[in-house]
Order: sequence, then C-alpha cells, then structure tokens
Amino acid sequence: MMAGIPTSKLLTLDAAHVQRFIEQIFHTAGWNAADSRIAADCLIGSDRAGHASHGIGLVPMYVDTIKAGRLKPEWTARVIKDDGPFVVIDGRRSLGQVGARDATLKGIETARQHGIALVNLIDSHHVGRIGHYGEMVAHAGYVGLFWVNVHGRKPTVVPFGAREPRFSTNPHCVAIPRQGADPFLLDFATAEMAVNKARVAHAKGEKVRHGTLLDHAGRPTDDPGVLWENPRGSIAAFGLHKGSGMAIVCELMSAALGSGPMVADQTEAGAILNNMMGIVIDPARMATGEEPIEAATDRMIDWVKSAAAADGVPEVLTPGEPEQLNRARLGTHLEIDPATWGEIEKAALSLGVSAEAIPHRLG
Repeated sequence: MMAGIPTSKLLTLDAAHVQRFIEQIFHTAGWNAADSRIAADCLIGSDRAGHASHGIGLVPMYVDTIKAGRLKPEWTARVIKDDGPFVVIDGRRSLGQVGARDATLKGIETARQHGIALVNLIDSHHVGRIGHYGEMVAHAGYVGLFWVNVHGRKPTVVPFGAREPRFSTNPHCVAIPRQGADPFLLDFATAEMAVNKARVAHAKGEKVRHGTLLDHAGRPTDDPGVLWENPRGSIAAFGLHKGSGMAIVCELMSAALGSGPMVADQTEAGAILNNMMGIVIDPARMATGEEPIEAATDRMIDWVKSAAAADGVPEVLTPGEPEQLNRARLGTHLEIDPATWGEIEKAALSLGVSAEAIPHRLG
C-alpha cells in the first residue's frame, strides 16, 4: 500500500500493461525502444518496491521537462575518463535511467577486471531510485556503494542548525549480495521526508510529525502545505547533525571527485539533475577466509531478525525486506492513486499517445 493512502482509494492496474504504456510515452517522445524500456523498468520497479516517489508518478514532470526542451532524446551520456578502475561519465543531462544503468554496468565490468571500480556519472537528468542500481550490482555478485546529489533546481533541505535550505534529499545506498535471496539493500534519503509524501499528506489535510518540515522563516512545523506556499518552506535533514553531514558527503562524493556540479554552484536548469558516484567491489578479491560475503550477510541478517520484536511489531525487518514484501503483495499488479494516474494519462495524451494505449483500471 502506498504510504498515507488506504488500499480502497487506490487504482489497481496490470503491471505488464503499464510497462508497455510507459514505454510508449518515452518512445513517442523520441527515445528508441531499448532506452524507453530501461526508463519504464526503473520507474515501474520503484512503484512495485513501494517507493511511489520515484515511480511512474514522475512521468508528468518528465513530460513537462521534455516539452520545455530541457530533456531531449538526442542527448546521450559519454565516457570522458576510463583509467583502470577510475571511470567518469558525462551524463550531458540525458535520460538518467539510461545513463545510470550504463554506468552501473560499466562499474560491474570494471570491477570484474580490476576487483574494484569507481564510476562517477555527472550532470545527468534524474536517475530515479538508487536502490535499482544497487540491486543490479548485488545480483551480479558484487558490493555496491552509491552517493548521489541533486542540482539544477533550488535546494529544499535545511542543514542542521540553519533555517535556509542548502541541498536536496541527497540519497546514499549500500547493496550486498546474499545466497539465493534478494540482496541486503540500504537506500535512504538524507532528508526527514520525501517531497511526494508531504504532497500526499497535504492533499488529505493531514499533519506530519512536528519538526519534519520548516516554514519559510525556518520555524519547525507540522503543516506539509509549507512546501507549496510562496515563499516556500523546506525539509529538515534526518537525524539532526548526522543527516546533514551525510548530505554534504553525498555532494562531495558524487560531484567533487569527478568535477561534476554541486548544488553550491547554483545551476538553474529547470530540471532535476543528478551526479551519482558508484563504488563496485568484487568481494572475492577482498576475502581472506573461507566464508563468502553472501553467507556472512545471511548470518548477520538471521542474527538481527532473531531479536524479540517490539510491542505491536509483527516482525523485525532488515533493509531490503520491505521492498521484497511489497513486490510479493502486488504480484502482477501495480497500485497508484487516481489523481496521479489521471496526470499520467493527461501527459501521455499531450505527447500524442493514443487513448487506446491507456491501460484499463482493474480496481
């Protein structure tokens, strides 16, 4: 179930039909079939993992960016440094899901040769859910670490001790392979709340935990509407000084090392742009004992899950499990709120996609 929305209020769609529909939107906008499939895979995968903030609900924003000439199919990423384990790819503000997938595959290939790879995708259009690329690395048998920043738009997240925003929801991700199971996957933003979750709460007239957001004067509030006021409010970094520090690390790791743009450079592109640094490690090249990292990860997870659950908690979960449970619950379906689905339909029609291509609603 999408956070904050009862199941009874959601539309149920056939995931395969939605896949073809989203592919057609990108294909109609000018991308080839392969790239359209890559973008749709990532967006739909986010919804199925329970992260609607990075799912197909982004399509209307992407379409607006395309129609404004700020995202074009002829813009493609290119490698500008390939020096042993060190790789830098200039995204050239191209479709982020394609550039990030190619960068991740390059990281896996490079780690297979050198034992480790440092791949920096710089100045790309929005790459989507970072866990998608962590899962790619872990399923290939490697360990992945990712740092991402957001630039191209005004910052939304306030540093600890401040009252003005200085960065965005800069995510960090760690993925570790397991034996015969989905990987351990830690993927989190360094802000207290995703903008999309605040949007849902605002639409329902609900409050959020006090201090999650700040009004335009930097005063803590429980009103998600401050993000849509003028002047606009902002989001607090998670964990006080810890999240704020991690957000700065994401800026430096993803941008400074490969000479990509930081949010401090104040580039106003009218689009969500990312830098993504990925470190891919071959665990077999690091091991000195007989137990592979997959087995050690399983032992650690079993140890954590053996802890007695707190009152009201049915099961102790470790990172990656909520996504697995959501995929299992959905099966071959997809859930989305009616308002967002209506916006997607409208965006598709505005590009010239046939109304007959729109999937039927199952519920």
